[in-house]
Parts: sequence; structure tokens; C-alpha cells
Amino acid sequence: KYFNFMNSVAAKLDAMIDHDVYLVSCAYHFTEYCPTNWVPYSGSNVDMAVFYCPSNMVFCAEPDSSYCNRIVRTYNHMTSSNDYILNPYQNWLAWESLSNTYNLKMMVYLYNSLSNYFAPFDVISHMQSYYSFCKDTNITMLYDQGQYSQTKGTNWTTLKTYLNHKLSLDVNSNVNELTIKFMKAYFGDAWENMYNLLQKEINTLKVYIDL
Repeated sequence: KYFNFMNSVAAKLDAMIDHDVYLVSCAYHFTEYCPTNWVPYSGSNVDMAVFYCPSNMVFCAEPDSSYCNRIVRTYNHMTSSNDYILNPYQNWLAWESLSNTYNLKMMVYLYNSLSNYFAPFDVISHMQSYYSFCKDTNITMLYDQGQYSQTKGTNWTTLKTYLNHKLSLDVNSNVNELTIKFMKAYFGDAWENMYNLLQKEINTLKVYIDL
């Protein structure tokens, strides 16, 4: 119903303007699921875009990993919200397919869990794979939600923000080289100790991810 409503808004808007615009629909929570029978409006001046937020994606593993699927299944069981909680990887691909079929402009909102600013998970090891996935699925705009509305960050917040920025500009960046460059600039003479601490933390947290 929401996306059909957006089509009707687009049609009315198309009759009112004389320049090209995109009307953006938000795919988030209850509208996150890719509709199976929606044909996005495309008119003389108005085309549709979708702003997709994979809100249930787990960013401490690869996008298509069994770990991500396990977390989603657990969340389904705990909340009984199967109407809209789904495999975010498969849903992302469904949106990509719809985008390619109807020339729908697709944008992605990577939620704060991308960098786990509020929980000490290792996401640095897999961060690059999500930016590569964005590129592979023809994402035309990317929005990263980082640390906000809190007085303190947790677990390498500034480093993660730095890597978010660099990878959004070049998905092929060397993450380890960027990390070392950041450590030297941010921690000065203590950079090696801090770098080694980060590696130990990553190795420790990997144990929990692999359980």
C-alpha cells in the first residue's frame, strides 16, 4: 500500500512540474520488504527512487554469511515479527533486481550497526565487503549513520568513522594500510601498541562470532 501510494504521489507531482526529479520512497522496517508486484512510477518528469535501510543486517560477518541468517532467525523467534523481519541479504538482492528491471534509482542507508558504535563487535574485518556489495549492486547513493547523540563512542569509534569515509570513496582501499595510517596520526608514538591492541581485540571477538 505504501509504495502504491508513492506511485500516486509521483503521478500527481508529474502533472505539476516541468523539470526532472526523483521521488524517494523509504524502505525501512515495515516498508523494508521488497514488494513482489510493485511497478515503480516513471513519467515525463518524475521517476522513483528507493532509500533502503537493511535495519536487521549483522555487520560483523560477510553479507551472505550463515551467521547473519542465524541472527535474523533468532530475532524472528524472539519477537514473532516474521511479517517484516527477513533475510536482509536476500532482500537487498530483491531490491537490486527490482531496480534493474524498472530502472529504479537505489540508495542505501547503512545503519549504525555497520560499525557497532554501541557494541564491541569486530566489524572492521568485514567492513570492506559491505562497501563492495554496495558497488556490486549499483547503489547510487550511500548514507552512513555513525556515532550520534552520545557523549562517548565505544570501541574504536573514530577509526571506524575514518574507515567508513575512506571505503565509501574507494571500495578497493587497503584497510590495513588505512588503519596503520590512522593509528600513526591519531596515537603518535603509541600507535604500534594501539594497533596490536586492536588486532588482539579482533582475534578475541572472532571467537564469539564463530560460536
